[in-house]
Amino acid sequence: MFNRKLITRIGISFIFVIFGVWEIVQPGYWSGFVPRFLKDFVDLSLAVQIHGATLLALGLGVLSGFQTKKFGIASTLVMASIVFSLILNFGFSDILIRDVVILLFASTLIFED
Repeated sequence: MFNRKLITRIGISFIFVIFGVWEIVQPGYWSGFVPRFLKDFVDLSLAVQIHGATLLALGLGVLSGFQTKKFGIASTLVMASIVFSLILNFGFSDILIRDVVILLFASTLIFED
């Protein structure tokens, strides 16, 4: 009847796919979030688009249900890096809180049986 694992996978997938597509389509909107130390070494739009492609791939991987634990670990690591970068670059903010919640949400996939 109620499949919490499927709903969790769909929810996490939705977040990753939406943000991934958005980063690929509108990289300029997201370029301000590229960590400061990278700004001198990489093309900002390309970095954002690569990140977007990574999010999109993770979202589709989670949705597929194949190797859910591995995709959960990868999603958790990506979100942890985002949270860490936000803390270093911007400090406490509403975006940080949102991404901490997404990090916790993604980490639930690691513990699925």
